[in-house]
Amino acid sequence: MIALYTAGLGGTTSESDEISGVGITQVGQLAYVINEWHRVNMN
Repeated sequence: MIALYTAGLGGTTSESDEISGVGITQVGQLAYVINEWHRVNMN
């Protein structure tokens, strides 16, 4: 999932390290939101 997401932002090539870093941060936040959403809806 992370690889697909960062690839959508330009992959992990040397000229897009900054973009990939932002993408990884966003994936982490998205994963947290999804996890919380599932936790709430499973109860």
